[in-house]
Amino acid sequence: VAAPLVAGSHVYTAAIDTLAMLSQHLYSLDAQTGKVEWKYQLKGPLFASPAFSGGLLVIAAKKGMLYGFKSAAGPG
Repeated sequence: VAAPLVAGSHVYTAAIDTLAMLSQHLYSLDAQTGKVEWKYQLKGPLFASPAFSGGLLVIAAKKGMLYGFKSAAGPG
């Protein structure tokens, strides 16, 4: 289980969204309100907690996937 990350005004966390535990998403939440800013479906369970450096959010998933997001911009 990956620990959430607080970076600036954002909280980044992963959660399993289905009872079958088949779908895991990375969420960006507003740190003050808890409102979901964006979410992204990961292609596998997380390997480690997210890290943030130089405006880039990085998170590793099992199966060799490495994701990078430009801070609050999120996916896309």
